[in-house]
Formats: sequence, structure tokens, C-alpha cells
Amino acid sequence: MTIGAETKLTDREWIKAFLNTLDAEQDHSHETYEFLRDNRFSDDGFDQELEIYQQLCHERGIQF
Repeated sequence: MTIGAETKLTDREWIKAFLNTLDAEQDHSHETYEFLRDNRFSDDGFDQELEIYQQLCHERGIQF
């Protein structure tokens, strides 16, 4: 895990919280990426996706 922090949530809590971050079309929102960053599992495979999103935010001056 190169970015973010390990989650303290149970699997059930994680799923419920993740679903609450999706937008009206059930797509990822900025809040979704913040949630993923802050609630990582060691083998979740999100490193590359989060690094790309972090770079995009940086290029646009968006806090991430």
C-alpha cells in the first residue's frame, strides 16, 4: 500500500460506507476516492488507481 491508511472498519461497515459515497448514477465521486484512500485493505489493489487520481487532483488544484 503506497497511499492512504489501513481501514479500521469491519467488512460490513466498509461496504455500507463505500456505497454511501457513490453518486446518483452509482459512479465513483471525489468522496469515493477519499474513502478508498482513508480505508485501505493491504491487498485491495487500489494503489495505481489512487495514485492516478491523486495526480489528476494535483494538476487541477483539488485537495486530495
